[in-house]
Amino acid sequence: MADLVSHPWDPDWVVAPGETLREWLEDRRLSPRVAAACLGKQGRVDAVIRIEDVLARRPLNAQTARVLEVVTDVPARFWLALDSLCGLCYRSGVRVVGEP
Repeated sequence: MADLVSHPWDPDWVVAPGETLREWLEDRRLSPRVAAACLGKQGRVDAVIRIEDVLARRPLNAQTARVLEVVTDVPARFWLALDSLCGLCYRSGVRVVGEP
């Protein structure tokens, strides 16, 4: 049997949650307001604020991640893990795409 050669993917960058969300919105041609409309009248204003916070590169918390989960159908744990990874990379000097 031939030896299997491993080619690990080791990028020198990571994509910020805000950039990921921006692409998600653009792909669907949605504004934060339209995306938040799925939460109904009660949660819409809060959701718009939380979505705009992520787009403005503010750190995520569990509530914001839950709003993103409802709006995007992407698990909250993904958004929290991505935010945590970006923080670690930023402090380590790794380039974070979507950061100034």
